[in-house]
Parts: sequence; structure tokens; C-alpha cells
Amino acid sequence: VGYRFPYNTLRKPISQSSMADWASKNLNMHTQGIFRRRISISNMLSWNGGSIKKPMLISSNRAIKKEACEMFKLVQSYMGDRQTRMDRNHVALVTVTKCWSMQGLRDELYIQLIRQTTDNTCYRSLAWGWELMAISLAFFSPSPKFQSYLEGYIYRHLDSDENISQRIKELVDLKNKKNSKSRKKRKQNTEDEGLPISTYAKYCYRKLQKVAITGGKK
Repeated sequence: VGYRFPYNTLRKPISQSSMADWASKNLNMHTQGIFRRRISISNMLSWNGGSIKKPMLISSNRAIKKEACEMFKLVQSYMGDRQTRMDRNHVALVTVTKCWSMQGLRDELYIQLIRQTTDNTCYRSLAWGWELMAISLAFFSPSPKFQSYLEGYIYRHLDSDENISQRIKELVDLKNKKNSKSRKKRKQNTEDEGLPISTYAKYCYRKLQKVAITGGKK
């Protein structure tokens, strides 16, 4: 089940400019506010604490459009950003099962995980997002169309722990300045609460290369 890639497709990951170009052509641009202003690509690909009303990726499949929004809630639940009665193992099982049975959801899951692990100021949530990506890659690959984008994203995090910590600190400081009289604040933590993100990224990178060749679990 899934896609298979010949060995020669595992080339050097694409550049950030190429990734931005891919995103501009394939993201299902969202809108916000009463004037329905389009959300920028950078915001579309940054952590979001709310829900989404349509898929991240362009799709004409009605079933995928519906399931994508529900899956975003599952991703948030696994990462600890949404309350749920399910334990995290069950959330992972439901998520992987959905994507296993509906192949068109797989790229959507990966782009949602990319979004939720970008500019995420909670280290624990960030780590759990990478963990769910690793679990998913153990079962199925992205499509050939999306493989190079995902590979490029993971590659950028193979040795980025200091940059991640610095980025979290910058985002937290910026948010604190804007919300000096803030109401309830999301818990922030820039300290390591487990494995470094680069460890997850290296594992995901190996899994992506393996699943791209084998096609995933049978």
C-alpha cells in the first residue's frame, strides 16, 4: 500500500526557495475576518491553536475535504494543543488508520504536521508533533509530488536545535511584548523536556528514505 520511489529519487533536498514556490502552487489558501482576507503563506505554515475550515492542500475530493479538518483536530490532540478524552496512543492509531484507508489524506497529514511544528513555542508540543510524523512515516510515504517538500523540511531540522531554541525564545519575547496584559497564556517552555528535535528529524529522515523505497508497511 502506498507509493514507491526508485533509489535515484533520493536526491539532495530542494532549496527553501523551491519549497516556497511549491507551497504557493499547492496550498489551499485560507481566509480570515469579515472581509475574507487571504492568509499569507508564512502564516498558513505556522503553528495554529484554532481549527481549520478547509484542507491545507488543494483537493476536489469531498471526503478528503471533510476528513482533513477533523484530522487537524487529531493532530492538535496528539500534540497536547487540544483537549480530548482519548489517550495519545489512540489518537495516533485513529490518525494513521484514517490515512492508511484514505491515501489522499497522507500529504494533508504531513503538511499539517509541518505547520504545527513551525514557530511552535511549546517544546513539548513541538516534540510530540515530530513524534507523530515519525510514527506516520513508519506506515506510509507521502506522494511523489510532496516527497521532496517533506524531505526538504525534515533536512532543515537535522542539526537545528540551537536555532529552534533561539526561535522559540524570540517568539515568546515578541508575544509577551504584544500581550503584556495578557489573559490566559499558553504554557511556554524552551527547555529540553526530552529528545532534541534533531533526533526526531534524523529518525524521520531515515524513515522517509526507507518508506519511499519500500512503500511502507503491508
